[in-house]
Amino acid sequence: MKRFAVILIMLVSNSMAMKKDNAVKIKSAEIIAIDKIKLVSNLDKVKADRFHLIPDGEILDVKPVDQHIVLHTTPFSPGKSYYLQYDNIQIELQPGRVLDSWYSEKQLGCLWNEDRTIFRIFAPRALTVTLELFQSIDDSSGQLFEMIKDSEGVWEVLLPGHYFGQFYGYHITGPDSPTEMFDGSKLINDPYARAVATRNEYLHRGKTLILNTANYDWEGDTWLNYAWDDLIIYECHIRDMTAHTSSGVKQELAGSYKGFLQSGIRGGMDYIKNLGVNAVEFLPIQDFGNVELPYGIPAEGTVNTWNPYARNHWGYMTSYFFAPESYYASGQNKIHGDLCGSSGHQVDEFKDVIKALHRSGIAVILDVVFNHVSQYDQNCFKYIDKKYYFLLDEKAGFCSASGCGNDFNTTRPMARRFIVDCVKFWMTEYHIDGFRFDLAAMIDWVTIDLIAQEARKINPNVILIAEPWGGGKYDPAGFSQHDWAAWNDQ
Repeated sequence: MKRFAVILIMLVSNSMAMKKDNAVKIKSAEIIAIDKIKLVSNLDKVKADRFHLIPDGEILDVKPVDQHIVLHTTPFSPGKSYYLQYDNIQIELQPGRVLDSWYSEKQLGCLWNEDRTIFRIFAPRALTVTLELFQSIDDSSGQLFEMIKDSEGVWEVLLPGHYFGQFYGYHITGPDSPTEMFDGSKLINDPYARAVATRNEYLHRGKTLILNTANYDWEGDTWLNYAWDDLIIYECHIRDMTAHTSSGVKQELAGSYKGFLQSGIRGGMDYIKNLGVNAVEFLPIQDFGNVELPYGIPAEGTVNTWNPYARNHWGYMTSYFFAPESYYASGQNKIHGDLCGSSGHQVDEFKDVIKALHRSGIAVILDVVFNHVSQYDQNCFKYIDKKYYFLLDEKAGFCSASGCGNDFNTTRPMARRFIVDCVKFWMTEYHIDGFRFDLAAMIDWVTIDLIAQEARKINPNVILIAEPWGGGKYDPAGFSQHDWAAWNDQ
């Protein structure tokens, strides 16, 4: 009897497994065109009348294609969340390749001419975008302006006059579902911000500073145009050059742009000049999330077990790609909750560093991070449109092949344009001689080629160096074939 009972249980278990294997499964459902769904499923034979779109829409045709199913539908609305139902199974439709259809050549950010100011932001799936304009950094509320969307996904508002020294941000609403991050209550900084004022906190909240950068006197400065094979590069961190007392810098300038330029000391630029190098590669100086989660305390769904200082010093968690890090500017501090960057001094002070290095015959290379963004801050790209700007898994969670919590989707047309715009900006606005791209293997080849093409229109001798790995990829030779240099770890 005992033996029989065991066999019976095994038979029942096996029967249940067979039923489970035969169950209908929908792995993913992606909107690939305005009227088309790609369905990955174990459905062998399906009928259109067993599918339903929620909240509205109609399935017109169902066709198997290779290892998936294509559903032709009535047109989707970009401002809605949709669900696909098959019998009693329901799955959210994720916007996929359909998002690639939005593209604009309009200049983005805060722009002005003689008599007016224009604010523009690309947010193709947003339902509303509101500009909030603050006269002072300390204002808790500002003047609100509703923005208008064009057919290319760009929202715009035009205001008379100039607003230099004032601050702004955006409130963005969009499709509502558990996998979205639209939140109109949050003030989102401009991704094209040239200067930002942020609080010393891990959320890195703040406001975009409207700064007129046209009056800086470069005194004839330009790129140094060294041949790549003549470069002797010294990699350094702008703050580390003078942060320690052994550098000899004045205490009030320790770790700052101005401290780097102080003469007659052991550290800073004098130290670099004595090395005999002709190029420096600065670890990231684009504004980054320099405060991490509180140590040992649950926050943002995780616990910081790795950094008891709760500080990010390296700079590889970029928040605002067009803005120099304000923590290194004069008069700043790391007191929790205090503001950094509201004066805008970081812009001219970093330009002073570049101009001084060029005068000493030293080219400037920036270490730039375009494969991911800051992980724990209130990052603008996440709240403008997470599903446009990031690589996501089947449940619309962030992919993290970079190991940094999110992977930027460089194949999206406007994400690609953003990267190229950023490279061009640092070359023209800051006279940067070249760039070292962090985890460059995570940037697609079309973007890699476009970076080189557009950068060389500005300076044919621009330095382009790849860290030729990342996300499980490794291809030093590939970058050579695309006319880039690459670090050789062999």
